[in-house]
Parts: sequence; C-alpha cells; structure tokens
Amino acid sequence: MLKKKSDLNTSNTNENRIFLDKHQTSAAALQAIQQEQEENTITCAEQELLPLNFARDTHLKTRNLSGRHSDDEIKRLATVYVARWGSLTNALIKECLKERPEMNTSNRNENTVFLAKYHVNVQNQTLSYMRTNMRTLVQLSGGVPAWTAATPYRRRKLPRPAIRQSSHDHKLMLRHESTVLDIENIFSSKESVRERWQTMLKTFLVELAHETWVAHTRLARTRAEREPTPAEQGSLYPLYKNFKRSPAIRSLDMGSVEQVPTRSGRSEDS
Repeated sequence: MLKKKSDLNTSNTNENRIFLDKHQTSAAALQAIQQEQEENTITCAEQELLPLNFARDTHLKTRNLSGRHSDDEIKRLATVYVARWGSLTNALIKECLKERPEMNTSNRNENTVFLAKYHVNVQNQTLSYMRTNMRTLVQLSGGVPAWTAATPYRRRKLPRPAIRQSSHDHKLMLRHESTVLDIENIFSSKESVRERWQTMLKTFLVELAHETWVAHTRLARTRAEREPTPAEQGSLYPLYKNFKRSPAIRSLDMGSVEQVPTRSGRSEDS
C-alpha cells in the first residue's frame, strides 16, 4: 500500500538528535583523515589525470529526455542525489523529478513514493554491505581484541589504513553510489575537488564502520543470530541519513548536486 505524502514528511526527531550529538566526533574523524591525507600524498602526475566529469553534464543536462525504461532513468538520476546528500528529502525528490517528461499530475505522487522507497532500499543495502565486510575490515585493522579494547576515538582510527588503501573499498561498500561516482578518478590525485570527495567518502566509511561495530556488539550480547533491528542499530540509521548534511561535511564545501564528479558513461548497474 502506498504511503501518504504526510508519512513521507514525518521525521524521527530522536534519531536526528542522537546524530547531532555526535557532530564533534565526526568533525574529529574528519580532521584526522585530512591530516593523514596531507601526510600521504598521492603520487600521480597532474598532466596524466583524466579530466573530471560532473553531473551537470552527464546526468542533469539530459534529465528531460525519455529513456527506454522510465524507472531506471529516474533511479539513475536519483543515485546522483544520494551520492551527494545521502537520504532523499521530499524537497530533493521533487527536485530530482522536475523536468522528467513522464511526470504529470496523475503519476507524480506515485513516482514520489517510488523514489522514497528507492533511497530507503539504497540505505538498507549499503548498511548490509558494511555488515558483510566488517569481518574483513576488523581483521585488517588489529582484529577483534583491538576493536574491543579501543575507545570510540581509537576505534575510529583503526580502520583508516585499510580504508584509504584504494578506491576498491569504496566501490565495494558504496555499490549504489559507485554506479554514478567516478571513484577511480576521484582517488587518482590530491587536486582540491578530488581531495574533498576523498575526505568525505573515507570519513563516511570510518563512521559507518564504527557504528556498525557498536550495533554488532550490542546484538552479540543478546546471542541472536539475525539482522539487528533499527533500535539495536542505535545511531547507525540517523548517521547514514544525516552524515552528508552534517556541519563537518558542509565545511568541505562540496557544492551542489551539479558538481558531483560522475562517470561519463553508464556502468552496468546505472
């Protein structure tokens, strides 16, 4: 059954409050990753870099053209908004759908609900990918004893060496965003636009890894072999929803959705 438009406008203030209380932590993680990037310069000659393409040319310029499959075209466009903003608010959904040729009065609400469900699906799958890859990530960053003994601050530092090794980790754990983000190009240099996106993506995965570990240990206390409920995941869901809008990330000056560095062509999934 389709949700009412009013249901889509409802926000969980408690979840947002929990996340807002953690802004200082996110800012500290952001600062640490920026410092590490200064100490680990990527050695790639600037003249050998491929130019970045941006969503304004690869996705938004053709938003008013019809494709073979309307739903796929809408999802491809929406994934750019997800890559930039995380969760999709009603305002972002409305912006995403504007100028689409299939939009009319009768199907606008249907497509609004379609995108609301799509971005929730992206969120749930991304968190599932993180849970799946946590075993390997923990093994690569000191093992269970190190993660168990670490303070929250130290725990956020443990996965950074593993996460910063290559763009492959980001493609593996951000599978939806990687269908539109040119991740290989983003990680090819320390040029300013690329560096801002590297910092944001790395910090995002570090924070997700930390909150996934917290949710896992909370569930382990119950000895239950199942997916954790939203309540057991604590601030993991609000972290995903609000991270890219947080003050720490806003300070990076990431720009609008038009400035998202995108693939010039289509990946197999986009």
